Amino acid sequence: MLRFVMPLLIALAPALRADEPMPIPPPETTFMLIAIDGQPVTAPTTLAFQGPDRVGGRAPCNSWFVQFVGPLPAFAIGAAGATRMACPAMNQEQAFFSALAEMTTAALDGPSLTLSNPAGRQMAFLRVP
Repeated sequence: MLRFVMPLLIALAPALRADEPMPIPPPETTFMLIAIDGQPVTAPTTLAFQGPDRVGGRAPCNSWFVQFVGPLPAFAIGAAGATRMACPAMNQEQAFFSALAEMTTAALDGPSLTLSNPAGRQMAFLRVP
């Protein structure tokens, strides 16, 4: 299993006060990645809340998962695991994991989940019905 070390610290969502926790979506709530840095993503890529301390999903080629520690909005992500299958979209998969590793802020607004960082990078997700 591939291991990706992704130190991902999720900071306060703009609509929440610093002392107000951000609710974790119910288990198995899945979000589809629609853009990285404003560029549309063509390969199906998902992020799912799989429990109170686990996130995972499907990258363009492989399934992936991570454990996180601490309540939202601020938490740290440990080492990620992924299956090791190759496919024609490997460059999109690498772009996904690279961007994910840089994210530091989460904002949940209705069906939209946005991950971002102070440098202006963003990953936009939309809840899958």
